[in-house]
Amino acid sequence: MLPCMISKLKEFVEKASKNRSEFCSSPQAFVRDRRLTFSKTILFLINLSKKSLGVELDKFFDLFSEPLPVNKSSFSRARYKLKHEFFIEWNAELVKCFESFCPSSQVLRWEGFRLFGIDGSMFYLFDKDDIRKEFGEHSNQCMDIPMARSMVCYDVLNNMAQLVDITPLTNTELDTAMEWVPKLPDDSLFIFDRYFACFALAFWLGEHKKDFVFRCKRNFNAQVKAFLASKAFSKEITLKAGDRAIARLPNKVNRDTTVRVRLVKVILSTGEVEVLMTSLKDSQKYPTAVFKDLYFRRWGIETFYDRFKNKLQAECFTGHKAEAIKQDFHAMIFVANLHSMVIKQCIINSPIQHGNTPQKEL
Repeated sequence: MLPCMISKLKEFVEKASKNRSEFCSSPQAFVRDRRLTFSKTILFLINLSKKSLGVELDKFFDLFSEPLPVNKSSFSRARYKLKHEFFIEWNAELVKCFESFCPSSQVLRWEGFRLFGIDGSMFYLFDKDDIRKEFGEHSNQCMDIPMARSMVCYDVLNNMAQLVDITPLTNTELDTAMEWVPKLPDDSLFIFDRYFACFALAFWLGEHKKDFVFRCKRNFNAQVKAFLASKAFSKEITLKAGDRAIARLPNKVNRDTTVRVRLVKVILSTGEVEVLMTSLKDSQKYPTAVFKDLYFRRWGIETFYDRFKNKLQAECFTGHKAEAIKQDFHAMIFVANLHSMVIKQCIINSPIQHGNTPQKEL
């Protein structure tokens, strides 16, 4: 699997270097014979550079047995010739390679579904005017802190970031989720935390035939409150469009628009009761008992953010401009996915399986 993927990823870089207009800031970028070529600039940006830039450039050019590395100024000029969109497309190619080359028996599923968690996080940024203007700032009682919002649609069983974005703080997590719905993979189940539970997203997912599970606030509406007070563990209800849903989806919904969903109670180890809202209404195929473990699998996206921020140190950006932030973010997403594929290849090739052999269905 991995050799085929690496070959395809190298082929993508070679094609991009020959047709640079799509991924470069100008047609003249990387035309002259410089030491930091199109390919070397890309490789440096995925090289997990976390020390000072001068030290990292020295180490990088030692790999090529070149005694005189470029200086920081030369690297800065080279990187801004490259658009961050290259890493978005390269990561899309990596995801496509995983789906093409990974043996179907090794692609983990839940009841036939690919299982995705969708959630966001905040990233601390450099205090620069360019960055404040692009991403905005978070205010507290003491100061205004430049920050960005990230969103990830993460395959929690196969450890693959499928869709990602880094946006200004003015873009809410729900805004990005709504925008992503038409692009979400088919034959998948999407798990959301309680801050996503709303009529608009439930309707929009249903319109695109996407199944979902929301954790639901206890005071979501009168129907949820009544369900919590009842002895039932599963119940179907009808949601009606409100003002917020109509404003978010003009010309799509009105006062008469409804969505049929199922409520499920989950009892935690502490005895606390949580309510899940789902499109999986078939209680025979999806009994109440399966939902506690199912929702727990959303934790995979939390561990991804832990690995992304703390292990890969994704907040240690290598440039002080908004474009550098976007380059580094998407480059590190690519690296995180590539790490996952290396680990999966090791598991596939291992003669000893720890625990159960990976199955197609969980």
